This record gives sequence, structure tokens and C-alpha cells, in this order.
Amino acid sequence: MSIPSLSLDNLKKVARHPSLVLAFAKGARLPELAKLHTSIEVTRIKKLFGKVVGEIPEDQVLNVVSYLVRCCWNKCYTNGYLYAICRWCKPRVVVETGVGYGASTWFILSALDDNQTGKLYSIDAPNRTYNIPGGTHDDLLPRGCEPGFIIPQSLKSRWSLILGTSREKLPDLLHELEHVDIFHHDSEHTYETMTYEYKTIWPYLRQGGLLLSDDVLWNKAFLDFCRTVDCKYTVFRGKGFAYKV
Repeated sequence: MSIPSLSLDNLKKVARHPSLVLAFAKGARLPELAKLHTSIEVTRIKKLFGKVVGEIPEDQVLNVVSYLVRCCWNKCYTNGYLYAICRWCKPRVVVETGVGYGASTWFILSALDDNQTGKLYSIDAPNRTYNIPGGTHDDLLPRGCEPGFIIPQSLKSRWSLILGTSREKLPDLLHELEHVDIFHHDSEHTYETMTYEYKTIWPYLRQGGLLLSDDVLWNKAFLDFCRTVDCKYTVFRGKGFAYKV
């Protein structure tokens, strides 16, 4: 039996679920494992959200966001909180940069589907390598796979995928949309790109909207930006949350 090659991080994910271990032992490749893993975690976050929603405090938005993240963090994918936030806030327009396999995208789309409202616009420039402090970072897809390859066909009616960098595609998209309820950054985590995306999206983010960002501890872009605009913000385990007041 040929054993598929997996990174240590992916092996840890496989080890979390007996069904993934079984699929891996039978020779499942990374694309199949990624899809199965996300499917399991989407199911978990839906059940968890149903349990905690009655406990969520009727308070400021960032307190609600922090509560959702704390409740969801250790039980799902680290981006499973995106489902809970989108279920709670019921956005009509969501924009994200960075798709990769499509795990975060699947969580967001699942929430929009369960809300029966909203659309997600995703910008992605796949298979890029860029410099970060101390080395380089790869955002590479398995050979032959397109961005978001794990996303079920049943969710794609609420999804628009735009191929290109945020510098190339974000301005025109925002001009077309006119306003955004939630923005999620998960593309190139460099100071320049993160700052560019935050500054570009902010004028289009409606009052009461949320700017969410992954990996904000890689540099000071998120903190520097939040200190220059009228917002409330918090950072939790490397995720940044800014609320436009």
C-alpha cells in the first residue's frame, strides 16, 4: 500500500479524527483528506453554535466576537469561528482575500447558506511564495487543484471567486459592491499587503461592520492600522478583529 506524503501539521490534523485516520490508512490523498476534515469540522461548529447561541451576551459586537471565538477555538478548525460570526451577524456582503484549499471559505459559505442570505466574494492568487521575517512562506495547492477545491458544489451559488492579487482585483470589486459587511484577510501576510487591504476596504466597510484578519502577529500592520482609524479592536490567538463604530 502506498502511503500519501503529508506534512507534520497535516498529520496532526488527521490524528484528530478516527475517520481521517482510517481514510489515510486506506491511501487517501491530501485533497480527499482536506475535504473530509473540513466536512467534519463544519458539522461540529454547526452543532456547537446551536448550543452556545442562547448563551451569547447581548453586548458590544467585539464581546460577542470574543465569546464566539473562545467557545469555538479548541473544538474546530482554527477558522471555525468564521461560521459562528457570520451566523450571528447575518452579513449580506462578505469579502475575503486568500482561499487556498477553501476551508475558511467553506465555513463562511455554510453560515450564509444557513442564514439563507448573503454572498461571499473571494480574491485569490494561488501558488505564491513570498518573503516574511526570517524566511519565506508558501501558499501552494496540491498539484492539479484549483483554489477552493474542497468546497461543495451545493454552496457555490453564494460564492464568487476572483483570481488575482488584492492589488489587482480589490479596488474594482469594492467599487462594484459599494459596501461590505464583513471583510476577512487571509492572503499574503506581509506588512505592505495587509496594510493595503485594510486601508482599501475600510471606506467601504459599513458602520458596524467587521474587519477580520488572520496572522496579525506576523507583523504590526493590524495594530498600526487600527490605531489610525475610528474603530474598536482586539487580538485573540493571532486573529485580529476590528469593529467600525
